[in-house]
Amino acid sequence: MYPTLVKFGAFEITTSGLMMFLGFIVGGWILTRNLRRHGMDDDLASSIVMAAALGGILGAFTVAQLISVIAVIIGAFIMARARAGATEPRALRTEP
Repeated sequence: MYPTLVKFGAFEITTSGLMMFLGFIVGGWILTRNLRRHGMDDDLASSIVMAAALGGILGAFTVAQLISVIAVIIGAFIMARARAGATEPRALRTEP
């Protein structure tokens, strides 16, 4: 898989971005067909897809930031233990 498909100066189209875009387009198309079949307003599909896209992107960003914060906290804890002389986990220590 190529990480970057097309690059125009500072603008680039990535593989993951293209697949996410296609997923939302196909999902919106299927949702529109189902709403029509059930006699509902098919303009509702665009609102649902937009809310799903924003929620998915913001949720992914939030989770990525949370994982970064947790990694920093764990790294600080490991460094503090290493400075204190604890180089092995307690389960692996042979002395009492």
